[in-house]
Amino acid sequence: RKTLEPRIAQLAAFRATDEDFAELQESIDLLAAHGDDINKAEQAELLFHRIMWRAARNGSLQSMILGLEQELSPLHDMMLRTPEDYAAGIELHTATLAALKRGDPAEIEQEMYRHLAHFEGIVADVLQRTPHRQTPAFLLAGLSSVGTLSRYTKV
Repeated sequence: RKTLEPRIAQLAAFRATDEDFAELQESIDLLAAHGDDINKAEQAELLFHRIMWRAARNGSLQSMILGLEQELSPLHDMMLRTPEDYAAGIELHTATLAALKRGDPAEIEQEMYRHLAHFEGIVADVLQRTPHRQTPAFLLAGLSSVGTLSRYTKV
């Protein structure tokens, strides 16, 4: 996802309509409203990403990321396991939407890497393991100012 989703997000920022941005906000609102219903909250969390993928208006990229999402779906149940994870999910989606609206490709990339690093951190914590390989430089681009990835990878 770290290779593909930041590019899709950048394309979505370029191609999204006001309606797409409104739907992204609605998905954040749904996530915030359903903290007491994990199933609805998980659906709202995934809905944000699916709207963004659709807003890129590139069927091939959308098919690729949907395929990846299906492979990762067993891990998705881990995303909202604690109140802190839930609050972080709302904050990450809100920051991602703001970056998409501003349309700066570097900012969008940075927010998406921060977003995905959070997901990686949860997976590493739940599975009690970290990635076995050093993260390639091209995946670290833009993260030096974020500072969250080093916690989850060997740098």
